[in-house]
Formats: sequence, structure tokens, C-alpha cells
Amino acid sequence: MGLELASEILASVDGPTDTDWDAAWLAELDRRTEAAQKTGESGAGWSEARARILKRLGHA
Repeated sequence: MGLELASEILASVDGPTDTDWDAAWLAELDRRTEAAQKTGESGAGWSEARARILKRLGHA
């Protein structure tokens, strides 16, 4: 029930889907994935990424 309610709340403030934005974001994700694969980057794990984000926000 909680997840369904959260989804409804988010949908009510998000507004209609912008297909141009969705397509642009997906293209950017593809570009970044391809660039990472070319350089052999594996990316950071969630705990490392979360720690860096919290540090930038001053919550560490």
C-alpha cells in the first residue's frame, strides 16, 4: 500500500511525461555507458557513490 501511495503522490506532482526529455536522458545514459566501457571503468558501488554524495551535501 505504501509504495502505491508514494507512486500516486509522485505522479500527481510530476505532471505528464515529456517524451523528448525521456529520449534525451536515455541517449545520455547510453553515451555514458559506452564511454565507461571504452575506458574500462566499472563505476562506483552504491555505498561509495552515496558517501560521495553525502559528503558533497555536507552530511558526512
